[in-house]
Amino acid sequence: MKQPSSEPDHLSAIEDDKFSHFLGIAVDTVRDGYALTRLTVRPELCNSFGSAHGGTIFSLADQALAVASNAGDRKSVAVSVTIDYVRPVEVGQTIVAEAKREQSKRVLSLYTIKIRTALDVPIAQAQALVYHLDT
Repeated sequence: MKQPSSEPDHLSAIEDDKFSHFLGIAVDTVRDGYALTRLTVRPELCNSFGSAHGGTIFSLADQALAVASNAGDRKSVAVSVTIDYVRPVEVGQTIVAEAKREQSKRVLSLYTIKIRTALDVPIAQAQALVYHLDT
């Protein structure tokens, strides 16, 4: 049985996302406008060249964004996410995604998501725009 939480119900639902659990994404740090997620790359998460599939990396970043943008009292959804990949990731490597709110307005907020290895080597960077459903 799940323990009671002081988190908003919508954040608990995001942290319990079945797809993220399927991929093996862990949420390490959460605070309003910020989240850090982690994933260890397995063979089934790789492309035909043997490195992490772009969709795997994007999904890690997207989960960090979802948690960060819903950590406060506002329900939010992504309306636009762009990502630039700079380095491949091999099987067995652990990668982290750090989502951080850069600017917040009444209806929209802007986030950056930095994806790197556990050893702090840059893998990708994303920028996202989220819409606040409670506006």
